[in-house]
Amino acid sequence: MDLPSELSFGSRHSRHWRIEGFSADYYNALYVTFLADDPDAQHPPYHLLCVLNDDDDALDTLFAASYPETSETVIDRQTIECLASSIASRLEAWSRRRNVPSLLESLTMGSRFHLDSDTNGEDAGVWLCPNIELERRYLSLSRLQQLWEPLSLEMPPTLRMEELRAVRRLHDSVSAVLLPDGTQAVFKGAVRVVARLYHELRELLRLPSHPNLISRPSFIVTRQVPNRPEAIVCGFILQYHTGGSLVNRLKDCAAFGEKSQLSMHTKVKWIFQLISALKHIHTCQGGFYSDLRLDNMVITEKEDIVLVDLEQCGSARRWLHPNAWPSSSDEEPKAWEESPINPAHMPKGIFYSNPQSGYFKPFAHATDPERQMMENYSLAKVMWCIFEEQTNSKTYLDVDGLPGPHCVFPKFDKTPWRMRYWIWLCTRVSAEWGDAECTCRPEEAPVCVMTGARMQQGSEVGPGLLETWKYLQATFNSGQG
Repeated sequence: MDLPSELSFGSRHSRHWRIEGFSADYYNALYVTFLADDPDAQHPPYHLLCVLNDDDDALDTLFAASYPETSETVIDRQTIECLASSIASRLEAWSRRRNVPSLLESLTMGSRFHLDSDTNGEDAGVWLCPNIELERRYLSLSRLQQLWEPLSLEMPPTLRMEELRAVRRLHDSVSAVLLPDGTQAVFKGAVRVVARLYHELRELLRLPSHPNLISRPSFIVTRQVPNRPEAIVCGFILQYHTGGSLVNRLKDCAAFGEKSQLSMHTKVKWIFQLISALKHIHTCQGGFYSDLRLDNMVITEKEDIVLVDLEQCGSARRWLHPNAWPSSSDEEPKAWEESPINPAHMPKGIFYSNPQSGYFKPFAHATDPERQMMENYSLAKVMWCIFEEQTNSKTYLDVDGLPGPHCVFPKFDKTPWRMRYWIWLCTRVSAEWGDAECTCRPEEAPVCVMTGARMQQGSEVGPGLLETWKYLQATFNSGQG
């Protein structure tokens, strides 16, 4: 089931509201968009969210529909359409007595509508919560240029947010938009942490171009907000790729079987392209990629893979090397505790500090070989997903990164034999392997039997990107697999 499409279809009878997706990662929230009366003059992408209560039965339905391969409950399209229609009707009733277009002009991106589940009446229990704290964290373009002056970055031209027209929501902070000249592009803003947005913008402007890495922004998007003398930077414009995300392509493979299977040539090509992009990132001083997962990869019209999202903020535990798992018990390094750029010591509301290596400390404090080893761990899981045509999904009840009844990795079915061994070698520190032995062919057993495919100490050093590159070349260029 294509959940965003079904939600959008279910809200089709609402005059002003369209539901465009569901985020289970952070908010338990739906992506909602307010529609203009004139279809040819849609509003800018305000990235509004509709948050459901934790005890709302609709959440269980949405989670089951989001992860059908890990849920025991089968959700049909009619159920999703009815749910979307009900929520859109409540928002429609709420907006009838308000001048919503006027509200949106001054509303911060990422503002939320909270829906109470235990209230009566069509328009009861709808609460608008402006994202005021985010507005305080925005910086002007002149301030960013001042911070980045030592880097001598070439800044792209600016575009006012009011000049954009929303087409479709792609993620909580990403939308497909129309530019003033009618070109379709991608707008990325911020709905939670504006510091990550600015850090990604700097990295995109700093990195040389590469065919398998998202291109530098074509525009910086600004917006005039109340009580600010200068327009603030609220996002940037990126190239739109028509092939969609890799996670959606792999979902199609799982849903449609042989009709949408990927050729081995395509799988190997994508893996080589990913490694090429990662190696390129490391050629730039201090460069790394800590967010390697399927939804951060898009497919071009020529069926090539492109890495997106350079926030460098880490990922879910099921993708991260155990060394990179955040721990609440970890003590802050003394240098960071006393640092003047630590947000804890800065005036309230000013959070972007132009850090050299981003805000994800396990990578920021690591050496380059350590970063590449951790990236290679994530890459091995991506390789498993590509070879097996699976998504490495989980239910929201699973403890991320620990064995559970719904863990699919590391079951092998379609992966070439020699790559099964290498994927194990790169990920053997994962608890998902348990105490099971590696499933390589008997002739490869001496390597595996000596080591044992069991949980290892998290500090063990694994292969890096270069070793994986060489192993792939030896495996597929020699015709083995």
